[in-house]
Amino acid sequence: MITNEQIRQAIEDCNEKGYPVRVRDISYILLCDKIEDRSAVYKMVFGMDEDFNIDKAEDFDKSDSILNLRKYILSNFYNDIDISFEENKREMVRLIEEAKLAKEEGWMKASDSLKLQSDLRVKLNDKFKVSDENQEQMIVVNTKFNSICEHCGHEISVPTKEYLMEKYNLVEKEN
Repeated sequence: MITNEQIRQAIEDCNEKGYPVRVRDISYILLCDKIEDRSAVYKMVFGMDEDFNIDKAEDFDKSDSILNLRKYILSNFYNDIDISFEENKREMVRLIEEAKLAKEEGWMKASDSLKLQSDLRVKLNDKFKVSDENQEQMIVVNTKFNSICEHCGHEISVPTKEYLMEKYNLVEKEN
C-alpha cells in the first residue's frame, strides 16, 4: 500500500528533477501495473478532462515525465511488494517488446537487442513453460502381425507393397 506521504514525496522529488507530475499521473502509473490496456487506464484517469483525446494516450505514456515517474515508483514503492506469477510473465513479455523497440529506435545495438530478446525468451520458456502449444504430436503404431507362416504356423508380419512404398517414399514406375 502506498501512503499519502509517499505520494507527496514522489511529486516533490519529480518536480525537483524537472519532471512535473500530479496525483493523477501517479494513479495512472499504479493502474497500468494492474490493468494491461494502457489506453483504457488513460481513459479512466483522464476521461473527464475537456481536452481528453484517446490519441494522446500513447504520447502521454512515452513522455519524459511519465517515464521518470515510472522509474521513481518502481525504485521507491515496489521494494517489498510480491510480484505474482502472471505479473512477472507479462513483464517479461513487455521487456521483449521494449528490446525490439529499442533496436528499432536506435537506443540499443541490434546484436545487444537480439541477445537480450533471446535471453528473455529462454527464461520465459523455462520459468513459465511458455512454448508452442500447437505442436503436432503423432503416434506411430506398427502392425504386429498380418499373416501366418505356412511352414510353422506362427504369426508373422509381411510388409505390403503400399506400406513399403509409403515408408520409403517410393513411386510406382509408369510404363
